Amino acid sequence: MQTQQSTSNPDNFPLDKLPDLLKNTILEVARISQSPIGLIASSMLSTMSIACQGAFNVRTPIGHLLPTSLYILTIADSGERKSSTDNIFTDIIRELEQEHAKSVKEEMFQYLSKKFIWELEEKDLAKSIKLANKNKEDKSAYYAEMHNHFKNEPRAPKQMRILYSDVTSEALLEGLEEDWPSAALHSSEGITVISSRSLSKPGHWNELWDGDPVSVKRKENKFLLTNARLSISLMIQPGVIIDYFNRKNNQSFNSGFMARFLITMPTTTQGYRAIERIPRDLRSAGTLKHFFDKLQHWLAFSENRILADALHKELSFTEEAEKQYLSLLQNIEDHIRPSGLLHEHSAMASKLGNNLARISALIHSFSPEENSDEIGIASVRSAWHITEWYSHQYIKFIRHMKKEITEDEMGNLLLTHLNSRHNLRDIDIEVRDLYQFGPYSIRSKDKMMTAIKNLERRKEILFLPHTKPMTVRLITQRFTDHDDLLRKYSV
Repeated sequence: MQTQQSTSNPDNFPLDKLPDLLKNTILEVARISQSPIGLIASSMLSTMSIACQGAFNVRTPIGHLLPTSLYILTIADSGERKSSTDNIFTDIIRELEQEHAKSVKEEMFQYLSKKFIWELEEKDLAKSIKLANKNKEDKSAYYAEMHNHFKNEPRAPKQMRILYSDVTSEALLEGLEEDWPSAALHSSEGITVISSRSLSKPGHWNELWDGDPVSVKRKENKFLLTNARLSISLMIQPGVIIDYFNRKNNQSFNSGFMARFLITMPTTTQGYRAIERIPRDLRSAGTLKHFFDKLQHWLAFSENRILADALHKELSFTEEAEKQYLSLLQNIEDHIRPSGLLHEHSAMASKLGNNLARISALIHSFSPEENSDEIGIASVRSAWHITEWYSHQYIKFIRHMKKEITEDEMGNLLLTHLNSRHNLRDIDIEVRDLYQFGPYSIRSKDKMMTAIKNLERRKEILFLPHTKPMTVRLITQRFTDHDDLLRKYSV
């Protein structure tokens, strides 16, 4: 069974460390969409964030009160079924927006009528003041009238707009203030976001992620945006995002904006997908129904809180979970040292503990203990495996930008080569042939051995270093036990 998982999950997303509901949701969507596991997981987490950010905050063991918003960037080539996968998760939010628009339609008509009359009264008042001014009459009586008039300006009913894509940063900030204070900059075609001016104010997006008030200046006036929540989820092709960063001279990295992101660059599944009929109603039964029921619960909770103008619910950690969280924070800190894995990525590392708390809260909210205000140790441990995985994916992307190559990428290159050229059972491939005819970018001895060791660890190949010449064997039998094979051929 391990071999099957590693084949469909080449980036080793920690599926087995997730609660059953989330693990099985990802696997069910993977069966339907055949998309990379990392892409599916990112889409799922983003939707959880959108549903929950308007419902509750999380108090960390070091006293910080945080939103549960996530910023996620998924980098994948065309053809990875980004849109179809994302729609599985976000259609429920679009339906909620449409239902809410219908429910406030009558209120909107009433508002427009009141607004029309109010504007007529304003014009009449302005005429009276002008006339009094012309006749040099006392205008003090008009001051109270003006005060009451502007005090009683009709307010538009709250319009639920959650998902934004092709929008300027100014329009998005205005939407958070005037329409709905919990939203997402969300696109499975991230080039539309990059092409617009959505990301033109990284300072504002940093403040929203932190949960801080945002001071917004407009031509006509300015306002202070408080208690607003924003998630960001962008899916974009590698060349497009790299070109964007180069054009901006890495401003997004230098401002700390990208350090807040969970970044994934999943390995393609193209060429290995099984074509199946997609069910019409994905939410009707099984794991997905349970997941979407939870999603609807938190969307409704958020809606009721916003309409009641109530405070966010606050989650904290159990004593046991606090100890685990603090231990993991120390682990992160240790890896920022000059010799540590995260030393060159200290900006991202400084936000890992923050993202860990958020993901812990999201996992807890989709667990059987969701009614408890205390996050347990199991949720923290699951969240840590996810956070750690994203940190490695972040480093993978940075190396890709710098034209470096990771161990997993070396392994994936070799696996693709072996599958395409040596997909025969019980055929030994000489390592010296791989040095000569293997993937060009890993033909050096060091890189080839790194790739071989990577695939051996993932139990994709059998490596026989003591034979002359050294050989590898592709494990083509789906349920073959790697260790049994190794014992058999090491005799």
